[in-house]
Amino acid sequence: MKKILKYLKNDSGQATVLVAAILIAILGITALAVDVGNVYLEKSKMQKALDAAVLGGAQLLMTESEGASEAKAAEISNNNGFPLSVETEVEASSVNYYVKATKEKEVEMYFAKVLGYKTMTIKAKAKAVIRPISGLRGLVPVAVEKDAIPSNVYDKLTMVYVDNLVPGNVGFVDLDGTIGGGANDLVHRIENGYSESVSTSSPDVEKDGIYTETGKTDGAYDEFKARIEYDMLNNSDKCGSAETADYSCKRLVYVPIIESWTDEDGEILTGAKEVDVIGFAVFFLNYENVKVPNDEKDKEGKKDKEENKFAITGQFVTRLTQGELEELFDDSKDFGLYGVKLTE
Repeated sequence: MKKILKYLKNDSGQATVLVAAILIAILGITALAVDVGNVYLEKSKMQKALDAAVLGGAQLLMTESEGASEAKAAEISNNNGFPLSVETEVEASSVNYYVKATKEKEVEMYFAKVLGYKTMTIKAKAKAVIRPISGLRGLVPVAVEKDAIPSNVYDKLTMVYVDNLVPGNVGFVDLDGTIGGGANDLVHRIENGYSESVSTSSPDVEKDGIYTETGKTDGAYDEFKARIEYDMLNNSDKCGSAETADYSCKRLVYVPIIESWTDEDGEILTGAKEVDVIGFAVFFLNYENVKVPNDEKDKEGKKDKEENKFAITGQFVTRLTQGELEELFDDSKDFGLYGVKLTE
């Protein structure tokens, strides 16, 4: 009997030691898990701060200096709790169209200190690039010839004449790749923008083209005018000028850019002809009297050099927007409408 009691007593002691060892191991693993979790959480927060920083800095790159883009990126990251040095941790390039940032930080350990690990170094990097838009929704059904785009921002281009399409630089198009949409489709898409995405033509990817609109265009001018008048009545402070307008303004419209309104022989396109989209641009709508050439003769048999016509005009602006982006910055597809994306 004494031997049995002694055995049980000894066995109980061994169990206690074993339980204590297991508890210590569990506590150690839990402690390390807390430290590791804290490190990953901090790294995630730092990565998000850098992502936001380079995206914000890139917003300024096409209109302001590299220094302004770098300063903006540093400001955004600092506001998110991760200060960046403009001199050593942020870089912007207006030649290669990117803003990038790198950051290292020591994260303090809590429980791992007993194992000799006081801190752990975490690293993060982010890079945002700017590219011309290659695919876009919300287009209005007016195409612009690439050579007709003004050289300077805020310069004007005649978009639509009151008395219908005048062959030349601009004209109506069927955006859905079919022929003969007619006035109803035209008016609806001027009012609301085309709901489907239209993409630039590519030699590597077969894309549906768009067609010149040959049907009646009744109501097209009135619908453009309605967009302008809505902004003048409801958003005149913001939407009264191209300089202050944003995408909440109906006067700011996306248009497809085409190579030319002429065929291979240099003749103006007649009938429904397919044209390739090579890019996209943004214009700020106005309506006004414009002078156009006139070949008609007066009663004395003389030609009037010019005549006044009421027209919808567009001021060329540059903007960032959301859409599909070109893989590389191709100057031949740069028409002032860009997107920004993270690449790192």
